[in-house]
Amino acid sequence: MVGASEIDHPENEKTFFAISGQRWIEIQLIGESYGRDRFERGVSIFPTIDDEVHIVTDEDLAVIYGNANESMITIGSLAASENLPAKIDVDKIVTRHAAIVGSTGSGKSNTVAGFLKALASTSFPNAQIIVIDTHGEYGVALEDRAKCLD
Repeated sequence: MVGASEIDHPENEKTFFAISGQRWIEIQLIGESYGRDRFERGVSIFPTIDDEVHIVTDEDLAVIYGNANESMITIGSLAASENLPAKIDVDKIVTRHAAIVGSTGSGKSNTVAGFLKALASTSFPNAQIIVIDTHGEYGVALEDRAKCLD
């Protein structure tokens, strides 16, 4: 988050110019990478006051999110950079418990539809999926790849 603190105005001062105040930023550190090396979750060295700050570029995001292997499927693009694909590791999601959560309008249904489309693609010819779709959201998205029972 980025913001600015409230500006202090002494009671007896009648000026229209803001001469004080502080800008602030709140960050959450999730991992680290040195140069273009592999990104690792967790932080070994925490920054201190007056350390340099760098803007994250598409190349940086590619290092963070770019660990592709043959079991990865593309389900869309990253919110932080539409140039980079959002991928899910199928091996990890189908062999463990998983949940797709978010607030209304955040893209849960689109994420599930993208995931189901990718699983039903030719990359996974033996995939068999049963979806109980009580709201009828996925029939249209998968009409050419699925049999819908009513």
